[in-house]
Parts: sequence; C-alpha cells; structure tokens
Amino acid sequence: MIYVRIRGGSGHTLTADPVLLVGVSIALAAGVAEWTAQLVDYWGFDLRYGTLNGNSSAYAFSWLGALLMVTTIAAFLVLARNDVHRRTCYALAGAFAFFLVDNIANIHERSPNGKLYLLPVFGTVFALVWHVSTDSDPVVRRVLRFGLGALGLSLAVHMGGPTVLARAGWPEHSWEYQVKIAIKECTELAGWALICSGAVAGALRARRVETARGVGTSDVAPRDDLKARPSASPVADS
Repeated sequence: MIYVRIRGGSGHTLTADPVLLVGVSIALAAGVAEWTAQLVDYWGFDLRYGTLNGNSSAYAFSWLGALLMVTTIAAFLVLARNDVHRRTCYALAGAFAFFLVDNIANIHERSPNGKLYLLPVFGTVFALVWHVSTDSDPVVRRVLRFGLGALGLSLAVHMGGPTVLARAGWPEHSWEYQVKIAIKECTELAGWALICSGAVAGALRARRVETARGVGTSDVAPRDDLKARPSASPVADS
C-alpha cells in the first residue's frame, strides 16, 4: 500500500492557509461568544433562555459543534481514501461519529457514570490524532495538537468541575458554576474547530498530492508509448 504524506514541500504559516485561519478564527470567536452568552443569560435573564445556556439541551452552539464534527468525519474519510494512515483515519471517522451522536443525544449525561466512558474514547482519539499529526506540516500539526489540548481541558473541567464546586460550597445557580460551564463549553468548541480545520487542511493537501501525481503519470504515459512504438522501416519510406 502506498502512503501519502500530508506534509507539504515547505512549511506554511497559519495566515497562508485559509482553512486553518478560518478554524482558528471560529475557535476564538465562538469562545468569546459562548462565554458572553452564558454570563449574560445568567446575570441578565436568570437562565431563562436555553439557547444561551450551555447546560441546556437547547443550547444554540451545540449545532455548530455538530457541524464541525460532520466536517471532521468527512475530512478523515478523505484522508483514509487517499491512503493517509488509512486504518487510523477510518477509526477516527468512526470515533467522531460517536461524538456526534453523543453531542446530539447527550448519551453520557443520561447514562449512569456516563462520563467515565468518555475517558477511554477520548484517550484513543487523542493518541490517533497525535499519530496522524506527525506527518503533517508543522502549522497543521500545531493546530491539531492545540485542538486536542482544548478538548482535554474541556473534559477535565466537565469531569472534575462539579467536585471542585461542591467542595467550595458553590451551588448550581451561582456565578462560579456559570463560569465553569462557560470554560467547559468554549474550550470544547474551540477544540472541535481546531481539529476540524487541521483535518480539512490535511485532506485538501492529500488531494492535491494525488491530483499532481495523477497529472504527472498522464504526462509520462504518452512519451512511454511513443518510445515503445516501432519506427517506420526504410522500405516503407521508399
């Protein structure tokens, strides 16, 4: 099997890749918007609007997260079809499909000890994305790994936050609890956005490599045919 590396001929800066730039911009903008929405809903509306509350099933930003996951799944499938860590990328597409279903249905919130099964799943995804990133351009690698770090922080806040708040004596309706929700939600969405943009950038580069390879092969083939063609004999010319 031929493996296509997604590393370009030379390193690229973040601003030179529009896909990565969009991903980082979404991560920053969404983080600010989620933080603002959570605290405004708390202080201004007493948590009456579920679309602004990260602790609600009607949370508006959940749909942006779902869209990023769908795009990430498609990107990893493209990478797999272009023989970039084929089995790893297929496994990642399946793992992100699981995250997508969990994001929509909140399975881990409804199941007893549901948060605990996120640990092995996330640990596996962390290792696989880290592995795929090793063959990426340096800037893509950094974006993917920053995305993993953001998701790791979100998971840590999600699992350890309630215990910390309970020991500090901060109830669910306190502003400290709202800060915990804001941190968890904005780092989670930032992580999805960064991994999505890194995967899409890698998929596009893999496609360009395959296209260039196909064009190069098609240019060589006619010349090979010409060399293999027997020349006309002198008798035929006479």
